[in-house]
Amino acid sequence: MAVMKYSNEHNRAYCSEFQEAGQVYISISRIKPLIKMLLMNKVDLAALLSGTGLKLQVFTETDKSISFAQYQQLVVNALRLSPDPALALRLGEQSFLHHDGLLATRIMSSETVEQAMELLTRYQPLFTQILLFDFEVNEHGGVLTLAPHFELGEALPYFMEYTCSVIYSLGRFFLGGVDLTGEGISATIRLAYPAPESRQVFDDFFTIPVLFDQPENKITISKELLARPIIFSNK
Repeated sequence: MAVMKYSNEHNRAYCSEFQEAGQVYISISRIKPLIKMLLMNKVDLAALLSGTGLKLQVFTETDKSISFAQYQQLVVNALRLSPDPALALRLGEQSFLHHDGLLATRIMSSETVEQAMELLTRYQPLFTQILLFDFEVNEHGGVLTLAPHFELGEALPYFMEYTCSVIYSLGRFFLGGVDLTGEGISATIRLAYPAPESRQVFDDFFTIPVLFDQPENKITISKELLARPIIFSNK
């Protein structure tokens, strides 16, 4: 079987330009759920904003954005301060539940999981400018590789776990909640960093295996799962 690789070179050029120019900005509206969840968990606000240069008042303005560097420091602070080891997983699930964007709507019209993954890769900048997606189909199934555009440092686990949570939640929804542990119908999340002390939260959140200390950050999908129809398909 020939290897089919779905990537968009325009996306690479687009994101590289932003990376070099330092022009990635994050809307305040995308950051508010993180702030809300942490404050509900009684995290000290001054400690959360430490080193970001941000004032509390900025979160009252809906049309504002902050730089990626500020967002990254905010995430690092959040990971250090949050009492919830599943913070990124829960925020990813909330994002899926509360935001029906253009990308999600477009993917819903896909015929199969493979086509949905191809569309997710093609329109990746609508999903994130922080990670780059590459999707490849081989004789074993599909591989979605998640590569950082930037040096993420301590924030890397947050962005990987948040993204995997959103993709996993989308997949369960588009497949009608199908059991992903059945014979042949399977997927695995592989993360290129050590397992956290709170390893159990991943087993509790995902119904698919999550492996750590892997060579790359990727999601592998079985051939049988790739062929599964999306429940919203018109065909």
